Amino acid sequence: WSSDVCSSDLSSDLALEAAEELVETSGNLAAALFLARQFEALERPRDAMRLYTKANRYNHAVRIARQNGDDKDVLPLALQAPRRTMLETAAHLEKSGDMKLLEAAVTLYHKAGDSSRALQLCFEHRLFEPLRDIADNLGSDTDPALLSKVGDFFMSNSQFDKAVHLFITSKQPEQAMDLCEKHRVKMTESMAERLTELLPEKEADTRGVRVDVLRRIAELCVAQQDYHLATKKYTQAGMKEKAMDALLKSGDTEKIIYFATVLRSKDIWIRAANYLQTHNWHADPELMKKIIEFYT
Repeated sequence: WSSDVCSSDLSSDLALEAAEELVETSGNLAAALFLARQFEALERPRDAMRLYTKANRYNHAVRIARQNGDDKDVLPLALQAPRRTMLETAAHLEKSGDMKLLEAAVTLYHKAGDSSRALQLCFEHRLFEPLRDIADNLGSDTDPALLSKVGDFFMSNSQFDKAVHLFITSKQPEQAMDLCEKHRVKMTESMAERLTELLPEKEADTRGVRVDVLRRIAELCVAQQDYHLATKKYTQAGMKEKAMDALLKSGDTEKIIYFATVLRSKDIWIRAANYLQTHNWHADPELMKKIIEFYT
């Protein structure tokens, strides 16, 4: 196909359109690169960027975008470019002073592996959302000093939920719970499970940390009216009566019956039966059967 196209006048719109159709159908990267250069020579930057992208030459697409002041379109291109292009683009966007472009610069620095510069920009310009994204990706192998610095920033700016996340990341469940309780941070199921994973097993828990943290998670869930999660954590802590209290508050009749059946406790059977009597059991034979079964 190249000989046919090259023998024609590529400056005409018709020839360019035919050439791009050939590029599209063939999927040939070299062809896309060839055509991108033609578009660039003809000073058609948008078309050149599109073809450079098809050719996987994102560094050239970024270069043209920057030359033409298309800073708002440069992020998705730069994210696919080589590391050097990412860093150069990040430095370019950083100079703009525009908050959206600064956020894009943070994203590029972080993706390119320069997390220190990304964090520094977040601190300097109070970029909470990009900092949240970076914090979500910090692992337990992160430098403790860096975790502490990010945590202090969140605390000083009342971003308590993210500070809790960092305590969990740094494997400090008791400190995480202190913060949750003090600042009424919403306890999500994901947070509760991550905290539980950090706790020692029952057999190795010489200080009673496991039961204490599970109880605190459950109490916070009750206060936040998440009764099902509270029931789960009370149960894991071995506090069956408390678990039943939480479940009764949920009003979930089906789960209350299931819970009482599984636990096989005299006190819980009685409480479940008492609860079921508050419903219209006269009109529900199955409910009446369960009440009789539990009392029996």
